[in-house]
Amino acid sequence: KGSGAVRMWNPSGLANGEFLIWGHAGQAFAGGNTAVDGVVIQERLQRIWRVSETGDVGTVSISVNLAGTMGSALGSNLRLLIDRDGDGFADNDVTPIAGSFSGTTVTFSGVNFQNGDRFTIGNTNIALPLPIDLLSFDAVVIQNEVQLTWATASEQNNDFFTIERSKSGEEWESVAKIDGGGNTVELRHYKTSDGMPHTGVSYYRLKQTDYDGKYSYSSVKRVEVDQVYQLKAFPNPTKGKFTFTTGFELEEGNVKLINLLGQGIPITVEQDGLYYMVSPASPPPGVYILQVKKGFWAQSIRVILEQ
Repeated sequence: KGSGAVRMWNPSGLANGEFLIWGHAGQAFAGGNTAVDGVVIQERLQRIWRVSETGDVGTVSISVNLAGTMGSALGSNLRLLIDRDGDGFADNDVTPIAGSFSGTTVTFSGVNFQNGDRFTIGNTNIALPLPIDLLSFDAVVIQNEVQLTWATASEQNNDFFTIERSKSGEEWESVAKIDGGGNTVELRHYKTSDGMPHTGVSYYRLKQTDYDGKYSYSSVKRVEVDQVYQLKAFPNPTKGKFTFTTGFELEEGNVKLINLLGQGIPITVEQDGLYYMVSPASPPPGVYILQVKKGFWAQSIRVILEQ
């Protein structure tokens, strides 16, 4: 069977000394290639596999696992495309084969490959594009912040990404929204952070949304953040109001905002649980120091106010 995205099994006529081997040249495992007939098939994967057959193993079952990719073309619109005459997939010299879909895997049965055949996956419905090629998605705790990174080899109709988190793995909330690459076959790296993560165990996932509003999710990543009383402010820089937390309750007199001359800036502070929203009284743009004290505990952080 093999351990890659493509597996083949159940040969109907395999005998001693007969083999069926397949491989690819490293093209992106993503959709967007329109070198197809444009009538039955609207697009195909960038990646193409080639078959080498010794003898005649008969028909086989073949599956393609789309796990690790993200997209909406999952279901009856997928076809197995075979190029037998060597001139590409635009003429459908072998009739596209429909399969069955379960989970993230599409399976085709009774396929009779010949030596030298090339094959890929086609899509009959461009409104449900084939997936972007998500190379990686990681969530790592660094200094009590969760650093989130991911990379794509190519993207198709990708409007934006959303980072979501959860304490239970069932109810999710949005943390950040990042613009996608639209349509591209170039390697792209993305990075953002959650500066106010939940304490203890929590979960993160990546949501990808197309221009038409269709969306899909990555696998879920688990992180664990230790309880640390640390002053954090966001957004920073800010154009006005900003929020901070220390991990414990404060009173308004515990909070000061000063300029670089040590002069206090008038502020109002509104509490929402362990979060505090600070509204400065229209100071000029610049760098300010947020000071928070309670008992023997004291921390300061720079806050940049923009125009």
